Amino acid sequence: MKKTKLTVLALALVLALAFVAGCGGNEQPKPQAQAQQPQKQQDAHAGHVMPAGDPLPLMKDMEKGLQDMTKQVKAGQMMDAQKSAGQLASLADKVMPHMNDAAAQAGLKKAAGELRDSVGGAKVDQTVVEGKMKAMQEARAQAMKNLQAGSHNH
Repeated sequence: MKKTKLTVLALALVLALAFVAGCGGNEQPKPQAQAQQPQKQQDAHAGHVMPAGDPLPLMKDMEKGLQDMTKQVKAGQMMDAQKSAGQLASLADKVMPHMNDAAAQAGLKKAAGELRDSVGGAKVDQTVVEGKMKAMQEARAQAMKNLQAGSHNH
């Protein structure tokens, strides 16, 4: 009987505390969140603005990554090649906002994705990977021309 009374009392106490605390159900959004919404809308309407930073070091990293990946594929180190392909795709994603030419952007994105996919499968065909690496090198060269000819001055 004493345990039952103790249990009922504890339950009543928990319910009373929940009622007093309100469980957070009627909280209003913070004013800061509301203030950020107009800023986001202004940013969206501001037009295309080049991101800060110089993309040329990224392009040099991409070139080095392609060289490393070429060595890895020729040596049959496909796990390392997968990692390199992922890094190349990440670098391509970072470079693309700096580019003015949509076709060059699309080419770089496609080449990086296909290269990553070619080494990501269970069965990797070395000749296919080498072909995708050649396509990536061409897309990188096109992107480099675009960046050097573009108006990206930082």
